[in-house]
Amino acid sequence: MAIWVMFLIWSKSILYVSHDTIIILTADHGGTGTGHGTATTRANYTIPVLVWGSGVAPSADLYVLNPNSRLNPGTGRPSYTAIGQPIRNGDTGNLALQLLGLGPVDGSTINASQDLLVASAFSADFDANQMVDMNDLTIWKAGYGTTTGATLANGDATLDGSVDGKEFLIWQREYGSSLVITLTAVPEPDCVFLASLGFICMLPQFVHARSAGLSNCLLLRSIYFNMITGLIRCVVHSWQWKDLCP
Repeated sequence: MAIWVMFLIWSKSILYVSHDTIIILTADHGGTGTGHGTATTRANYTIPVLVWGSGVAPSADLYVLNPNSRLNPGTGRPSYTAIGQPIRNGDTGNLALQLLGLGPVDGSTINASQDLLVASAFSADFDANQMVDMNDLTIWKAGYGTTTGATLANGDATLDGSVDGKEFLIWQREYGSSLVITLTAVPEPDCVFLASLGFICMLPQFVHARSAGLSNCLLLRSIYFNMITGLIRCVVHSWQWKDLCP
């Protein structure tokens, strides 16, 4: 019972946080071996910039989201004065402030305009899944005829509070647009399978403990500890960076 209570509390906490949190992950430099001193080595100057959370485009490429303000350098290493800047780790400071509803860092020169986008800009993406498809048309049909108080979720692509033919024309123009990258699925063990495997692995410990004459209290503590450890491992293994922006 105690384990299930802890699991329910953990689940509710994750659900609460996931609706109100955005995580930005990056690094100050790359590296090869135990160093990063050679400036011309790509592995030393290439770093990840990952964004995950509420409202972030799932499985999208940040360069695809920002075609007019950022340029993918490929294998190059452009200077800070080059025309067409790449996404740098310095972008993330003002990005974080922007997501918090705050202005840029005083005197900052990277992303000072706070124009790094992490979400879709499709006007007809009514269900906010980073693509314009038939589901969005269904939403527009349901909201069609609304004259006041409509939102994007109701099919209002022009954000004027109404849903009419203008929205349909926008949907028609954007139909088929998508920011979602198709990834090859990597098979992952099912949690039930992992839990069962953990229980099987615990049986020898149980038999050994009984043969050693340990008390039921110690046995329960051992079982609880192993089950909680197995559950945490299962969750950590299953939670991949599926919704992160590379």
